[in-house]
Amino acid sequence: MGGGARRTRGPGFRLALLLLCALLLAGGPDLAGAEFVPSPPSAAPEERFFPETGFGTAGAFARFWARNGGLPRFGLPLSPPVADPAGGGLTTQYFERARFEFHPDYPPQYRVSLALLGLAALGDRPERAAPAAPCADDCALFAETGHTLRDTFQRFWIAGGGLPVFGYPLTEELREVNAADGREYAVQYFERARFEHHPEHAGTDHEVLLGLLGREALAARPDIAGLPAVAAPDDPGAGRTIVLDAGHDRSTGGAGGVEYRDTLRTALALRPLLEARGYTVHLTRADDDTVLLDDPSLRPPDAATTPYDAGYLEGYAHASKILALAPDLAISIHYNAAPSGPGGGSTTYYCDLGGPQNRLLAELVQREIALALRDRGYTPPYSRVEEDAAIGKAYGHLATLGNVNEPAGRTLGNRMASLPIVLTEALFETDPLERALIADDATLARLAEGYARAIDAYFARQ
Repeated sequence: MGGGARRTRGPGFRLALLLLCALLLAGGPDLAGAEFVPSPPSAAPEERFFPETGFGTAGAFARFWARNGGLPRFGLPLSPPVADPAGGGLTTQYFERARFEFHPDYPPQYRVSLALLGLAALGDRPERAAPAAPCADDCALFAETGHTLRDTFQRFWIAGGGLPVFGYPLTEELREVNAADGREYAVQYFERARFEHHPEHAGTDHEVLLGLLGREALAARPDIAGLPAVAAPDDPGAGRTIVLDAGHDRSTGGAGGVEYRDTLRTALALRPLLEARGYTVHLTRADDDTVLLDDPSLRPPDAATTPYDAGYLEGYAHASKILALAPDLAISIHYNAAPSGPGGGSTTYYCDLGGPQNRLLAELVQREIALALRDRGYTPPYSRVEEDAAIGKAYGHLATLGNVNEPAGRTLGNRMASLPIVLTEALFETDPLERALIADDATLARLAEGYARAIDAYFARQ
């Protein structure tokens, strides 16, 4: 069943607001002379107040609620966030169908978790020890609990987040009278939820609903009403915007003619890790067909009449796109090629003209790149941090770090003053061993984790 448990990401439910409430109660500029201005923090768009109960969602709880199904999945909030003494002081919040817990020591994607209300509600009922039903097509057997998951419930489990959200099945499908309406439904218990099949809503997103375990658990905890509300917990990236620049494009290809694909693969692996930490993430290009130079607004104002180096123009366009996305931090992802090095190696570049913050970011990023590669069992011939001018290209490192040059290459200034931005060349496309590592998604996953750790570490220093 390992394969089934890994297929756990899917779209959230989208339903008309009135129907939801009824069911649950019975929202190119000219950049040539531009200088970077940090984007202001803003409230997460997921944050909402519900007059129906007098409570709202905020912070990490709001993002988890919205991104994992929202109102139809979890129902309305029934309490404010509180520090629950029965839970070791963890910050918790009750919703109709779940209780959210914030675990600050967990990995970012698991910091908000559903409490084990399914386990508590089931208790020692004999159904927990009942043998599994025969498992054939459209069925998965979980050796951890000895129970199966199949058909409609299996599809709901996978689409709704799978194991990290709902936990393992604790029973087979069974029939049970619903205390809320007195009707009998097919249900199945999981560690963190109870699934209910509502045939009256067959073919809609309401066909499977979570049981009202949050409401039931809160009714057994009258002390919650007497606890003072606390601030909703938040993720380290809350209110911050990160831009990931996938270096090069199909018009130039980059190193070995394939670099542009690998830089995008890396950016796409990194994006969900950052979003799980609460960052807002933008990519300068999200596919292999986009060519930034095709957008005239991203070129130098005099590009049509001035003989700029082609590499400079490409870098200038990438820098313009980064600026247009108004980040709080940016990383331009590249892979290297001979003759930059004879047999592989790893470097992070920064630009002094952009400000001293860039060297700090470069050191943190390169440290984490080295650790990520070591986790893959590889130590490159060198691992270093270099100032952009040190590579000896008259136009700077493709001008991506913000340098504005005259056609002859003399630097006139930097458009990204005060923006933390670095450019990475984590491995060589032209070295056979390192090329094999780049081609392996497991390597890119480790590198993505390293980039995410470095970004967290940078903001922790500020």
